Amino acid sequence: MKRFVDLHIVNPSNVEDVFRFLSLLGYGMVGLTLNQKPEKIWENWKKLGEKFGVDVVSRINLKPSSTRELLGWLGNLRRKFELIAVTCESKPVLNVAARDHRVDLLNLTPLNLRLFDEAAAGLASNSNVALEISLNPIVKMERKMFPRIFFYVRRCLNLTKKYGIPVVVSSGASNILEVKPPRDLAAFIQIFGLDKEIALKTVSEIPKKIVEKNREKLSKDFVGVGVRIVKIGG
Repeated sequence: MKRFVDLHIVNPSNVEDVFRFLSLLGYGMVGLTLNQKPEKIWENWKKLGEKFGVDVVSRINLKPSSTRELLGWLGNLRRKFELIAVTCESKPVLNVAARDHRVDLLNLTPLNLRLFDEAAAGLASNSNVALEISLNPIVKMERKMFPRIFFYVRRCLNLTKKYGIPVVVSSGASNILEVKPPRDLAAFIQIFGLDKEIALKTVSEIPKKIVEKNREKLSKDFVGVGVRIVKIGG
C-alpha cells in the first residue's frame, strides 16, 4: 500500500479521475466526505478505489449548531461511518467535541482556529481526538487574512505539541485541481515549526492509525480495547 493519506476529499464530481490522480501522487488511503451514506455509492467508490490502489474511507463532517445536536448525531452516526469530523463554529461545540471519544477529527475553518485554546487542547488530550488542518480553505482566504490565520495555525500547533494531540493535514479538496501532493501538504505545515519527519507523519502514519483503530472498533469481532472475539472451528 502507498504511504500517504488524505482524509478530506469533499464529494468530488469526477471520482475516477480524482482516484487516478491521487494514486499517481502516492496516496494509498483517502477519506471521502458525503452528507449521507447511500450504501451503493460507498460500495462503488470503494471498488473504484481498489482499481487504483486507493483505500477509500467513509467520512462525514458534522456541523452542529448546538452541543445537543452534536451529541444526537454522534449517537446515531458513530457506527455508520469510519471517520467522523466535527466542524466547530462555537466554543461550547468545540469543547464537547474535543472531549467526546466518538469524534475523530476537530475540523475548524481558518478563522475559527482561534477557538482552539488551552481548555480545548486539555480536553482533546484525554480523548485522543486529532486536530485537522485543511489546506484548501486556507489558500482560498483573502491574502490580507493570511497573517492572522498563520498566527492561529502556529498557536494551534504549539498547543498540540504541549498536550500531545495528534495533527492531521489534509487537502480539503472538492475537485482534482485542489488535490495537493502529500509532500506539499507536509511542507506547508513545516512552515510553522514542525520538523520534516513529524510533518510527513501528519499525512501518513497519524491519519492511517486513526482509520485502522476505527475499523477495528467497527468490526463485529470487537468487544473492547485489546479484546476481540476469536472464532474456533468451522
